[in-house]
Amino acid sequence: MFLTIGKTTDTDQQETVIIELQGELQSRVEGGLDGKFIGNLVFTNENKPIMIIGHHILHGKIANLEKPLAVIRKSKQAVMDSESCKDNMLENYYDVTSIIKRKIIFSDLPKPIIASVPKTL
Repeated sequence: MFLTIGKTTDTDQQETVIIELQGELQSRVEGGLDGKFIGNLVFTNENKPIMIIGHHILHGKIANLEKPLAVIRKSKQAVMDSESCKDNMLENYYDVTSIIKRKIIFSDLPKPIIASVPKTL
């Protein structure tokens, strides 16, 4: 799963990271999770990631990748033919959109969020 994490505090920098989860996410509706809201990803003051999905909370850590990964987008680009001077040929073009250097690891199972209930009524 790829997410773009944007910082809106001081700078407008964005970084693409990999999120690693234990198990799998399942959708209750047809169509899967593409383009759907999954949950909130927040960072503590100590820069520890916390993900809240429904009524569950996951605590994670940030790790650097051993080798960076590139996110590549394939598209078609018009190329001018030198012999006929026509620009009707389309050629595959690969654009590197971002470099992934870090991942967020949620290695523990999700814990349920339980509201504090007073012991005496």
